[in-house]
Amino acid sequence: MACLCGTPTWAHSQKDYQITLQTSKASIETVFNQISEQTGLKFFYDQESVNHLPAITLHTQQANLDTVLKQLSQQTQLRFEKKANTILVSNVKDNVQQETGKTITVRGTVTDAQGEPIIGASIQVKGTSTGTITDINGQFNLTAQTGQLLIVSYIGYQSAQVKASNKPLNLTLKESAIAVDEVVVTALGIRKEKKALAYSVTEVKGDDMNRVKVANLATGLAGKVAGVNVSKPSSGVMGSSRIIIRGNGSLNGSNQPLYIIDGVPMDNSNYGQTGMWGGTDGGDGISSINSEDIESMSVLKGGTAAALYGSRAANGAIVITTKRGSVGKVKVEYNLSYTNEFLTFKNDDLQWEYGAGARGANPEQMAYATAKQQAEAMGLPESMIPTLVDQIAPTLAKSINMLSFGSRLDDSNVMQFDGVRRPYVASGKDNFKNYYENAWALSNNLAVSGGTDKVQFRLAAGDQRFQDLMPNSKLERNNLTLSVVSKLDEHLSIKANVMYVRERAKNRPGLGDLTANANASLYMLPPNMDVRLLTQRVDDRGMEFLPTAQTYIGNPYFIAYDHSNRDSKDRIIGSIEAQYNFTPNWYVRGRFGGDMINRRSETIIPYGTATDVDGNISHNSIYNGEFNAEAIAG
Repeated sequence: MACLCGTPTWAHSQKDYQITLQTSKASIETVFNQISEQTGLKFFYDQESVNHLPAITLHTQQANLDTVLKQLSQQTQLRFEKKANTILVSNVKDNVQQETGKTITVRGTVTDAQGEPIIGASIQVKGTSTGTITDINGQFNLTAQTGQLLIVSYIGYQSAQVKASNKPLNLTLKESAIAVDEVVVTALGIRKEKKALAYSVTEVKGDDMNRVKVANLATGLAGKVAGVNVSKPSSGVMGSSRIIIRGNGSLNGSNQPLYIIDGVPMDNSNYGQTGMWGGTDGGDGISSINSEDIESMSVLKGGTAAALYGSRAANGAIVITTKRGSVGKVKVEYNLSYTNEFLTFKNDDLQWEYGAGARGANPEQMAYATAKQQAEAMGLPESMIPTLVDQIAPTLAKSINMLSFGSRLDDSNVMQFDGVRRPYVASGKDNFKNYYENAWALSNNLAVSGGTDKVQFRLAAGDQRFQDLMPNSKLERNNLTLSVVSKLDEHLSIKANVMYVRERAKNRPGLGDLTANANASLYMLPPNMDVRLLTQRVDDRGMEFLPTAQTYIGNPYFIAYDHSNRDSKDRIIGSIEAQYNFTPNWYVRGRFGGDMINRRSETIIPYGTATDVDGNISHNSIYNGEFNAEAIAG
């Protein structure tokens, strides 16, 4: 079969395709994809021939295939020919044969990096319409002239060029970093064309995930896969993410998918626990994975995932393939990224007209009314009222400081929680900006890869550091990954992958209980109070310096700098796989893999905490390991 057609006509199909297009300034590849979606046909073309084509504007309504292709040809000077379920694409100028030498028969074999034959690879004589494809053994032969360039290509691999000669050609294609999304990784690591599958699967490439750096790999799927809902963590960069595929399927289950990394099921448990009385979000398993190590992520939807992986995948499965080495010289890659996160919180939804107080009166007015009542009851002269006000106001101001039902803010001097009179104005309007810090993320990644026809490897190290918006809250994560593929002989090959993750977290944001939740305490402050008045943190007695008499409303700075929670996690995910090929079409493969986690945490409630004056210390240690083995013959 010729890869490119040398005739200006279109071959007619027995099926009457009806195509509707509404494209404006779209790339030719976008138009190809839209036609493929409506017809099920595939376009076969040389990438170089379409790279510099003008943008396409095309509007058709239930038009037949010939009409659409003719309109495309007029705009692009491309030629099309339909063969079976494939449309071959060529340039008008491709019909010119190059006279570069003697006509010969070129023979050769095309294989992948593991030495496996590539079936259906395209071999095209550059600048002509002459071409062929490889057979079941990856072999080909075609007529060319000595010195002519042959272009060898296949979906999911980088194209290669070689000069035609009388000697047999042995060509090895490298996997492409930007593979066409029709080829996806399915269960047991098997690669298949997407349209050949009987179930729903979507693949996202690692490069697409890394365009915007994220602390949690799962959040990188947001907006990239239809039917997948990703909830970003509300507990900052250290928090866990929630992924739901095609809606919730259970009222009391987690509804989250199963994660598979290089064939190994991964524990995605959240080791934090939050509730009414506090707690922290300890992060999940997927957050430990460095996005720089990801080659692709395939999302399996529906009951098919459960059929492939069992009941654990009842809510779907996300199959992750990590990067591997390829044949070629040793390659060293390094990248550094730094991102800043600024608070853009708008407080327009909060009221800034009334200050601390109750029943429409501010603390000063309430103290005056109370003092007047006491003076009258005790028979004291009115001249004593100011003295009584000075005695009553500090205690009263502190007791009602969490209430914002006072009088209108009017710039008058009013007693505040700490016994100091200040202007009764909206001093707290910038509390969020003054309290939270600018968050940042720094990522360093180094990878070394390469290999020969027999052995390919990739060794990568990553260092990630995160500063949260919450003061004194940090996370450090180190990743080390190693992948080795070895072809011992023409029948036996071995693959090994190991990933080590080390995490150290300091002061994950508290959730739930007000006493350990700085966010909640911050929201409770009245409009006329500046949060920076609480930077003192402790009073003269060494006790928590509270903004109110209510002990359950903590000091945000005391929570951030005096409370302490630290945790560390060491994780190893690895697998080893052996495959023996009896024939090109019959093989047996076995895999053993494991996921091991060791997590330690320490929580310190300091002396002087309003709700726990004596304080306390708690330690926790968790070890969890899961091992899986599988065998397959095909």
